Amino acid sequence: MQPVRWVGLLLTCLAVCSLPGHAAPADIDLLIDASIERLQLADTVAHYKHVNQIAIEDLPREALVIATAVAAGRVQGLQAQEVESLFRQQITANKMVQAGLIKQWQAGSAPTGQVPDLIRDVRPRLDQLQTRLLQGLVQSQQDRQQTDCQQRLTQQTKAKVDAKNLDELHSKALTQALSRICG
Repeated sequence: MQPVRWVGLLLTCLAVCSLPGHAAPADIDLLIDASIERLQLADTVAHYKHVNQIAIEDLPREALVIATAVAAGRVQGLQAQEVESLFRQQITANKMVQAGLIKQWQAGSAPTGQVPDLIRDVRPRLDQLQTRLLQGLVQSQQDRQQTDCQQRLTQQTKAKVDAKNLDELHSKALTQALSRICG
């Protein structure tokens, strides 16, 4: 191929790769974004549980979520321990949000409106987020082993919290959800 064509091809590739939506998420961004979405779904889960007077903690469901994630992670070459750790932290963070919201609602500010069905509407979205979290673990394996991982995680998380305008409850829960990904 002629040098001019190579330069043209390179410039075209750079232009396309820099377009919004075409760049791959930077190192741990996929984990942060999926964790934020999962925590936002915790609001809906809390609303459902509050209206239906269901306990926040559901140990059999939690065990199933973790076992399913570990099995799916093995297929992608992930260690069971890192998958289990991430999903335990995600579940703990979600329960923090649910408990915090239900406490607020019991004090008199409960949401109104239609409650989405937990099994039909919410769990399929949680399953999609599980897939994204596992992809994030795979894509960030090297980044999570770097000595500056915790510093970058803190910076990127703060930027996302600010950009999404997360309240204190969701911000603290996000820190919990991501507390063990560097290492």
